[in-house]
Amino acid sequence: MSEGEPALREAIAAQARALGVPCEASQVLIVSGSQQTLDLASKLFIDAGTEVLVEAPTYLAALQSFQLFGAQCLAVPQEADGPDLAALRATLEQRAPAFAYLIPTFQNPSAVRYSEAKR
Repeated sequence: MSEGEPALREAIAAQARALGVPCEASQVLIVSGSQQTLDLASKLFIDAGTEVLVEAPTYLAALQSFQLFGAQCLAVPQEADGPDLAALRATLEQRAPAFAYLIPTFQNPSAVRYSEAKR
C-alpha cells in the first residue's frame, strides 16, 4: 500500500493516542525518507510567495523543494549552538511565515546541535 504497512500505521497511531494526540491509522502516512517528506510538505503548504523561515545555511534539498513550489525563504543566521535568536525574533516581528524549517539535532550541512537553551 502506498500509505504504508497497515500494522505499522496502527502502531504509530496508538503511540500518538498514548501521548494524548487523537489519531487514527488512516491519518498516518509512512514515507520513504526526508526527500519524499519535503516534497509532500511543499506540495501541501507552499504556494507562490509563501514565506518559509529557514536557517542559513540549511539543507539544500529542502531549499530546492521549497523554492520549486514558489516559496520565499526567510533566512536566519546559524550560530555555534543554533539559530541567532535576536535575528529570529526580528524576522518574526516583521513577517509571518507559514512555517519554519529548523533542524535542531545534527543540522545539515553545519552539523550544529542546538543548545538546550535555544531548543
